[in-house]
Amino acid sequence: MKYNQIINYIQNEIDNKRLHSGDKVLSIREMSLLFHCSKATVIRAYSELETKHILYSVPQSGYFVVNNNRVNASGMSVIDFASMMPESSMIPYVEFRHCINQALDVYQEKSFMYNEKQGLPDLRAALSKQLQDVQIFENPENIYITAGAQQTLDILVRMPSPNGKTTVLVEQPTYSGMLKSLKIAGVTAVGITRNYNGINFDKLESFFKNGNIKFFYTMPRYQNPTGTSYSCQEKKMILDLACKYDVYIVEDDYLAEFNFDTKADPLYAMDDSEHVIYVKSYSKVCLPGLRIGAVLLPRAFRNVFLEYKCCVDPYVSSILQGALTMFMKNGMFTHHVKTIKKFYHNRASTFVLACKQLPVEVIWQYFAHCAFAFLELPDEINFSSLIASLQTKNIFIQGGDLWYLPNFEKKNGLRLCVYQTNEEQITTGIAIIAEEIRHCLSSKKINLTEFLYEG
Repeated sequence: MKYNQIINYIQNEIDNKRLHSGDKVLSIREMSLLFHCSKATVIRAYSELETKHILYSVPQSGYFVVNNNRVNASGMSVIDFASMMPESSMIPYVEFRHCINQALDVYQEKSFMYNEKQGLPDLRAALSKQLQDVQIFENPENIYITAGAQQTLDILVRMPSPNGKTTVLVEQPTYSGMLKSLKIAGVTAVGITRNYNGINFDKLESFFKNGNIKFFYTMPRYQNPTGTSYSCQEKKMILDLACKYDVYIVEDDYLAEFNFDTKADPLYAMDDSEHVIYVKSYSKVCLPGLRIGAVLLPRAFRNVFLEYKCCVDPYVSSILQGALTMFMKNGMFTHHVKTIKKFYHNRASTFVLACKQLPVEVIWQYFAHCAFAFLELPDEINFSSLIASLQTKNIFIQGGDLWYLPNFEKKNGLRLCVYQTNEEQITTGIAIIAEEIRHCLSSKKINLTEFLYEG
């Protein structure tokens, strides 16, 4: 459609830096001549770009590009490498609004009634079809809808395991939300190091054999915060050990749609022994506030899981489930995934080039199509001081204790994410971070020289 072509044209002009914040775009008349369409089509496209906060209109003057730079309380521009919240321009607000209206028309009064505790049948059918794109083939009857992946993880932490074991094994570092659930529930947890070299399988086997492990929580692809992914061989080894020692695997596949490797099957697709619990979120690839997730469970878990879920939240919003069903059925989800993959891949490419400025003492590795990376800093750098110094320059990063169990040896590292930063901010921000790290290293060298001299 012409109006989609206009939207893509404007977005490409911005992405390729031919249009900048505050620039005036072509007038409605000029754009209609360029695309050989009516003025009404251009107005519709510009209105949608306004809704997405990409353009804004000035009466009697025309349409201008929005300044997407975040600002702090003092009005200073902020470069945010900390947030993993999708950029607002990538939120399919208009499309999903149509889906909500469509769902209300289709389901009518049922939209405001309690639905099946396992989830809306139409949504489970739509998810069954969508999951085939990430190499999972499962019947709708075996899909359970939850209020997001976090709720799923919290229930799994609290409920008893069919293997009768009670300790949870987590990668270190790992997703902070899981660690919070473990802490609040008072569940015993132990950690195993995961880095750019993967994990130590001898240690993993020792934990599985002797550690009373209820389940092993892992993110096989695009692990948060390291960005690493397991190879097919590593996944096979994990499954073999799980089967051998009767340990369940909780597979958090929150960024499955970002995968470009068609051979990188999830653990769930490789499991013939029913030892994998597959957890899926639609926040990072769709709408963060949607709060709808899905979980695929071994038969031994299903009844107990549903009982625990009903105690916490028996019915996920029927309206939102219906709207997500329409979003899937209409092909909007597939189109949206293609759009955001391209959008963040362009940013990630800039990110890789910028990170080459980092001092050689910093250990980092970029993993294809992942929009964040974990930087291991030299031990002599005071991480808290680095964070504070960067904040004075309006650069925000995330790291420290939040990804680690309290008694686990922590890496002096930080995660940089490009979801909330444009190409210009990425280049500028990484350059400042690199310079700040060099300053910290040179200061330590000076202090050491003075110490040796005085000695």
